[in-house]
Amino acid sequence: MAKKKVEIDKDITGKLFDNITILIEQSRNQVASVVNSEITILYWRVGKRYGRGWSKEQLWNCLRTAERIRSQKTIYALSKELSWTHIRTLISIKDLDERIDSLLFERTALL
Repeated sequence: MAKKKVEIDKDITGKLFDNITILIEQSRNQVASVVNSEITILYWRVGKRYGRGWSKEQLWNCLRTAERIRSQKTIYALSKELSWTHIRTLISIKDLDERIDSLLFERTALL
């Protein structure tokens, strides 16, 4: 018996490929976000409890984060939206609370 050749509509396979590509990219972004969030929370916890085997600078950043952001609820919320690098930058701003209160923070971000 001769095998029957199955024809595949290239338009349908192209759309299928595009949809799968989008799903993969969305999953990659979600994984990156979760990993970043967990790393931020880890560093915050280290700052709360101190740690061993970390550089002085890294421990200082963790400790400073725990001092500036006292609530675990707050650090969880921030870690969902900001990377560790962003949080580290924010905690280094001495008058951060004043800047936020005066909306200078938003105005300078627009420049």
